[in-house]
Amino acid sequence: MKASRIPSGSKNSSPRSPSTPTLAVATIGPQFVGICTTSIQTVFSKVLDAIAKTDSDLARRIITTSPDVTFSTNLDIWVNRRNLYAKRDMVDVFQAEAIPSAQKWCFTPEGQYLELGIAEMNLFLALGTAGLSHSLFGERLLSIGTLYDPFISRSLNALNYACYQDASFLLIGTPSGVFLAGEGGAHQSIASPLIGMSRDGLASFEPAFADKLSVIMDCAFDYMQRFGDARPDLAGWPRDVTGGSVYLRLFTRTIEQTPRSMDIPSGGDIIRGAY
Repeated sequence: MKASRIPSGSKNSSPRSPSTPTLAVATIGPQFVGICTTSIQTVFSKVLDAIAKTDSDLARRIITTSPDVTFSTNLDIWVNRRNLYAKRDMVDVFQAEAIPSAQKWCFTPEGQYLELGIAEMNLFLALGTAGLSHSLFGERLLSIGTLYDPFISRSLNALNYACYQDASFLLIGTPSGVFLAGEGGAHQSIASPLIGMSRDGLASFEPAFADKLSVIMDCAFDYMQRFGDARPDLAGWPRDVTGGSVYLRLFTRTIEQTPRSMDIPSGGDIIRGAY
């Protein structure tokens, strides 16, 4: 296909690569991970770990990445289970040198974590590209990126253009708000909530409880795959039809998780909010 025929990214335009069908990846339902006292950031890690343990198409289609904050944004467990990506197998230096480490640095062509340096711009370029794989190559990838959310401002150009091109990804911003105070005032988040709320194509949530995050993440994997053959202007919220990317602001403060029964209506209320 000639470059001149590749559209800029509107979902109403013709597919970029119509030769390969895009198959939807079925979600596996919310992964509830207990009700102990914990932080919502830790819950994110446990939900990912529960997905990684499954032999589902969903788990195989997820790729994760972060700008040098793998551990502090709780992607380490995912990396241990799903390995890091490299063009060829690489030796785990820590293991080869008998250096004790809780982390497995296994690089393989099947790895599902992309190692980045301290470069938020590269993060959003990677998320935007992976989030367009369905329209470029007919293969669905569900990309997840994590970073300290104040640093989103370092890469707004890449974020804005990714959303403008209808890229679909899950962005985890953490820590956030006053809950980061213990880690230093240099990382305080003030503007980032407004970025999430104002950016078209980016649905924003800030859950506080484990069951809420489980429901939101399950919904996000579906939302990221919506394409919208129906007229979006006839929907209550057009993005319910066309889908897009999802932005979750999480925090590291430990709070008590309240046990409650979660049914389908409750899940719908969580997604809509203000219930």
